[in-house]
Amino acid sequence: MSGSSTEINQLSYQDNKKLVMELQVQQKELERQNEELKKTLEDLQESRELVSKIYDAGPVSYVSINEDGVIHHANRAFADLLNLSLASVINNKLTDFIHPDDRDEFYLFMKDHELQFSNAVLSIRLNRSKEHSKCFAMSGVRNYKLCEIILYPERLDDSCGVQTRCQLSNWR
Repeated sequence: MSGSSTEINQLSYQDNKKLVMELQVQQKELERQNEELKKTLEDLQESRELVSKIYDAGPVSYVSINEDGVIHHANRAFADLLNLSLASVINNKLTDFIHPDDRDEFYLFMKDHELQFSNAVLSIRLNRSKEHSKCFAMSGVRNYKLCEIILYPERLDDSCGVQTRCQLSNWR
């Protein structure tokens, strides 16, 4: 049935009644599906909030950068490493916080691991203040257009040079 008003006017009372009943059944089904969708969205929001709390409160530093190295997400532990507020870290390049002597190595590391899956870790120094830097091991996983990076103290004495293994996957 095309649904034109002429065709509807030509329907019998029984056909109209049947059509109304079918529409009511469809309406009830859509209402049920809408309630299920609302419940699913509520559950998803609760899960998202929980993951966000865990991410932000984690003892390990997490940071997400895009292909240009701009920080999209970071947790409080990362900002604390730098003695900065979280707001002052977001939307800045990660390299702004890497010791100048380690930036070339960071760029090469990211370029070398762009196209292949490999076991890789990079030792870098982060600038905690203008006069002090601290060594960290950096590892991560590329996820769509972001690179999820974990930074952790390399050794208790904060000296650089020890490397640990982790996996860094492909951008694509």
